[in-house]
Amino acid sequence: MGTSSASNSALLLDSKLDRGMAYNEFRKIVIDHGWQPQPDAQCMANVVGGNYKELCSEHPELGNCRACTELRELSSCSGDGHCLMQFNHEGFGKTLEVGTYGEIGDWNAPADKSTLSVTGWEYRSPGAQ
Repeated sequence: MGTSSASNSALLLDSKLDRGMAYNEFRKIVIDHGWQPQPDAQCMANVVGGNYKELCSEHPELGNCRACTELRELSSCSGDGHCLMQFNHEGFGKTLEVGTYGEIGDWNAPADKSTLSVTGWEYRSPGAQ
């Protein structure tokens, strides 16, 4: 995909997205546009903490212990409800990074019942900090 084609695809996608929208709506739109969840090997440590192996083996029902398997795109969450999700698109050459705020357990709740909303997103080149 050429640069202008990639830029046009991003503009088309961006026109369908809004800050503040429920994360499950956002997620459905980006997946419908060919973006795929990008798993983060450090997700459990980033979301649960360094003791995730012990904690999640003793309490697998905890929402934070299930979050990384239910949301393959989840990368990290802070203690105050801010999370980072990541998606890839074959041929696009960038990662879509999505910031959210709210209860991570609401990721799949109906839009009118979800407290997990999108705070913003950006397209990043691989390896960009």
